Amino acid sequence: MSQQILIEDLEEAIIEKLQNRAQRQGRTLAEEVKAILQAAAAVEVVEKAKSREDAWKKIDQARSKYAGKIFSDSVELLREDRNR
Repeated sequence: MSQQILIEDLEEAIIEKLQNRAQRQGRTLAEEVKAILQAAAAVEVVEKAKSREDAWKKIDQARSKYAGKIFSDSVELLREDRNR
C-alpha cells in the first residue's frame, strides 16, 4: 500500500540541505526524504523493542526475587477496609 505525503511550509534552507544531502547520496529529493523517514521509523521500532526487552528483564528479576514465596490473599483485608 503506497501513500503520498504533502509537506507544506518547509523553510528554503531545509529544502536546500535536503537537496544537498540527496545529491551526496546519489538520490532524488523524494528518495532522500523517504530514506530519512524510513530510518526514523526503524529507530522507533528498535527503541520500542529495547524498551520491551528492558521491561521483560525487570519482570524476570521480580519473578526470580519472589520465586517460591507465598503471599496471603488480600481479599479479606480489602473487604474489611471497604466495610468501614
